[in-house]
Amino acid sequence: MKSALPVHFYIPKNSLEKGKHLPDVKKICEEGIGGLWLETEDRYGAGQAGKLAGSTGAAVVPVINDPALIPGILDSGAKGIAIKPAGVRELLRHGGRLSGGGICVYLRVDDNDFISAGGFSTLLEEIKTSFLALSSGGIRDISINAFHSDTVVHFNINRLLKKSLGARHVISSRTVNRLSRTVNRLSGPVSACGGEGREKEIVARSVSLGSLFYEKIGDTVLLMLPPGLPATYANLREQLDITRKTLGPLGFFPTGITVISCPTCGRCNMDLIDIAGEINSALKELEKAYTREGMKVEDTGGITVAVMGCNVNGPGEARNADLGIAGRKDGSAVIFKNGRPFKSLPEERVVDELVLHTKNLIDERLAGRSKQG
Repeated sequence: MKSALPVHFYIPKNSLEKGKHLPDVKKICEEGIGGLWLETEDRYGAGQAGKLAGSTGAAVVPVINDPALIPGILDSGAKGIAIKPAGVRELLRHGGRLSGGGICVYLRVDDNDFISAGGFSTLLEEIKTSFLALSSGGIRDISINAFHSDTVVHFNINRLLKKSLGARHVISSRTVNRLSRTVNRLSGPVSACGGEGREKEIVARSVSLGSLFYEKIGDTVLLMLPPGLPATYANLREQLDITRKTLGPLGFFPTGITVISCPTCGRCNMDLIDIAGEINSALKELEKAYTREGMKVEDTGGITVAVMGCNVNGPGEARNADLGIAGRKDGSAVIFKNGRPFKSLPEERVVDELVLHTKNLIDERLAGRSKQG
């Protein structure tokens, strides 16, 4: 199931390892990736862009710092070009080809540009000037990709640019606070940091991505493969999974299984925290089992499972959940569906029973989807 939000991938230089990982990139593109941004430093990189476009079917966007590469990129079949404000003047020399060739210009800035510009306000004016110059030069397909590693600056510059220019925005999935930068420095994909590191990454991206998309500032999400990592399917999928977890609750991505829980109160009749943890772990394993079989739980439209402390208010409070459990005073629990209890059982059996009923619901929905398709 594709995202409701266009998704692009940023591939750092050398991550393709001279074409070795083209099959991996092609595989991830089959999961709804619409664009590939490729760091390009020379003519060889421009040639790689052409190969990617031919083998993946995705819109390829070379990312350049050297304006001398522009003619070669325009000849490569790329569907876009990502360039900094300093390269706009050279780009405008080829305005005729850009305005008539279906090529999008992505105007991008990052931390280094804030430093060289001497501050926020100066860079903001540079971006505005460059955007207006491109528009005046007959280029209509323009998007902005502005990133800063400080959460507040990152949010404010995108917000101000949207307000003043009304441009489309590509929002980078790189996280933007000190905590997340520490996580990223631990080397390797986020999973190398352990489960806690992955969860911290999701929280950090929820701030940096979710706040912007919720205000309708972003039009496309750009997934950033960390520099130094090869573009293997596992590494690419890791970034995609984290972003799905981040933006899924806002409705931008189809979700798999989501576990929710009450905050506990005086009426709580079970060891809620431990049981919720067991259920969450068991359902993650269930999702992995479907993935190994080539099936995607997100194709069900998303399943919400609730873990509630008591059967007095629990089922009613979680009536929007597809399935759930609630504790009872006698040490047993009830399983409910859409707020309606349908089975009582001992507390020690709730995890296995809930997983079984979740599996049945997944199978039912996937079967229904197959008949429709």
